Amino acid sequence: MQECFAVREEKLGERHEDTLKSMQVVGLSLSRLGRHQEALRVRKKCFALRKEVLGEKDEDTLHSMFNSGLCLSELESHEEALAAFQECWAARKEVLWKAGNRLNQTTIWLKFVRDERPGA
Repeated sequence: MQECFAVREEKLGERHEDTLKSMQVVGLSLSRLGRHQEALRVRKKCFALRKEVLGEKDEDTLHSMFNSGLCLSELESHEEALAAFQECWAARKEVLWKAGNRLNQTTIWLKFVRDERPGA
């Protein structure tokens, strides 16, 4: 996957939508390998680029925000994860009711992080 990302980045540029999709998958792969700090760096970069390229209310941008929250949760940065999930949930609630499945996904993780925080 990293090779695919590298080729897309070279041929299409960092800000191309297909490159950003590959970047998101690289972040997912790093998370699954337990390389959460690296995954967070990649996912945050993807989120920032999608926000610039697609806008902050775009579903792919919001999905990147959600994935950054997942990484924060995996790193036990529960307060930061909670903030990311809350921001994502609010944005999805505001503009993306049609994407109810993603709103429900965010709601479930928001509850999980609230319940798993130390002292919760």
